[in-house]
Amino acid sequence: MTQNTRKDARAKVVSLNVRYKSATVDEFIENHSHDVSRGGVFVKTQSPFPPGTLLKFEIRIAEDQAVIQGVGRVVWKREPEQAGADKPAGM
Repeated sequence: MTQNTRKDARAKVVSLNVRYKSATVDEFIENHSHDVSRGGVFVKTQSPFPPGTLLKFEIRIAEDQAVIQGVGRVVWKREPEQAGADKPAGM
């Protein structure tokens, strides 16, 4: 059994739009999140950035309405070949 080491509880949400980019990407990438906590957010993507990557991000509840903006760091990723039905690829 895997031990849960999270400091903050997760908030399961229906879906949030997350736009993000790194220093190596010219335009924002848009994906979805269903898992948010005070300490982080899981972004579902088939192309996760490597751990350590700094990302500028915006979390949106409507297409043109940014709720949270900031800079974050990727701390882990799950590649598509490691993903399953209940554990999607992402970071």
